[in-house]
Amino acid sequence: MRAWARIFLPIAAIVVAVFAFYARVESQHQMDALIEAEQVRLRMAGQRLVETFTDAVVDLRVISSAPAIRDFDPGQPQSRANAEALFASYVREDWAYDQLRLLDSKGMERVRVNRAPEGAQAIPVEALQDKSGRGDAVETLNLLARQTWVSRMELNIEHDVVEVPHRPVLRLAMRVSAGQQHVDYALVASLRGAVVLKGLRDFVSTSEGEVWLLDIDGYWLMHPDPRMAWGRQLDPSRNVKQRLPALAAELEHGPGVLMVDGSLYVHRRIEPLRKLAAEGLVSPSPVFDLVSRTPAELLPSRLPVELWLPMVVILLISAIGSALLAQTRLRSAAAERRERTLLEERSSSNELRSWIQDHIYQLSLKIHAARDLKSFGTALLAELAPTLNLAAACVYALQDGRARPIAGFGLPDRFELREFAPGEGLVGESIRTREEQRMRPPPPGYLDVSAGLGDGPPADLRVLPLWVHGRTVGVLELAFLRLLDSREEEFLRQVLPLLALNLDGLLDRHPGSG
Repeated sequence: MRAWARIFLPIAAIVVAVFAFYARVESQHQMDALIEAEQVRLRMAGQRLVETFTDAVVDLRVISSAPAIRDFDPGQPQSRANAEALFASYVREDWAYDQLRLLDSKGMERVRVNRAPEGAQAIPVEALQDKSGRGDAVETLNLLARQTWVSRMELNIEHDVVEVPHRPVLRLAMRVSAGQQHVDYALVASLRGAVVLKGLRDFVSTSEGEVWLLDIDGYWLMHPDPRMAWGRQLDPSRNVKQRLPALAAELEHGPGVLMVDGSLYVHRRIEPLRKLAAEGLVSPSPVFDLVSRTPAELLPSRLPVELWLPMVVILLISAIGSALLAQTRLRSAAAERRERTLLEERSSSNELRSWIQDHIYQLSLKIHAARDLKSFGTALLAELAPTLNLAAACVYALQDGRARPIAGFGLPDRFELREFAPGEGLVGESIRTREEQRMRPPPPGYLDVSAGLGDGPPADLRVLPLWVHGRTVGVLELAFLRLLDSREEEFLRQVLPLLALNLDGLLDRHPGSG
């Protein structure tokens, strides 16, 4: 007993120490992965803003060059009608436009077309407004030729008061010269801020936390709580400089990560028109801050101190088994990392054919070593999962006229595998027709893929028959979080006959195995 204690107790103590260290390392790894994911999300959202703003500037330049604008004469009804028709075509066809206007040098509207339920509405001459107090015309007429003026994104003002219900707008304007006398006008486009923000909000809606959009002065333009937005015009206290001064100070220093009151903040400064501004085509160049906030309850947790004693008791009881299991898992993980690294290095430098041949070769090694249907299915999915980025999958073998499941991957605990007869469900239909069945995306509730940060339906579900010599021998049911690219599609097309041939051989050798 004493000899056993001298050997076992030190091992148990080492296991406890290793487990605690591993818990901290794993927690940090998850935190790093979360930060990287949020940084990528903000970078892509910033690119979305760049595209939106750039498209608007390009549209404005195209409109300014149209004959209806170059030849505009306010005293000619037909000239006004031509300008109204041009504006109406843009407002009607582009969901982002709220209105297009032409203002004279005194700020008086000469032509105005609004978005309306029927598409576009030209405003009569007697209803046109004096906008000299807004500064659009003055700012625009001070621009150089072909320059674009960009306003702040703000709530729309009609007759000198904030419009209710609130309607955010973004204005772009250019100085144009029209008519034989080359009279200067301000061409002003108002974008529907709500549409721009909704597009951005939908783009980042997969985030577990919150995503904010701030203007350069720290006022919220997009916030999960609508009451926090538009503080510049409604309540100056709704400003990140007052609510979160530590974060506001960090925003000036470019992309970064910050922990405040237990929440994780990832931020990135976006200047959508920076390139055009550098070329002298935009003035001023708008600047925004994108901020991702992940609250403390959604962050990876560390091992609580109060759980250490129960953990030690459990580990002391199963120290030897836990040590062996941990050693096996660590070796397996290291081997998988080495193999994945090797595959990534090879795939990055090879042509499409080389990549496909390499992966088919790796897959064939695993499935040729399979001695029964279960090991065949397990080896197959273990290889297909990283190669095709599977979210979930199932392999069926055709036995006694029915498709029987032999292996699964990534399926929820509540999911129960079942058999299918020919013609029954998508699996049965693929057996009957020997054709691929596909749902892109599957209907709500069909299958939810779960992960550590949440769950949701796959983007694509494909049911592929495996047949050889005109006879169906099995079915692959694969769920993906994204659509396959052309390289992955070609790999899948070439590998199906190999899988069918190997499965057919196993069925001949083990006709009754599962």
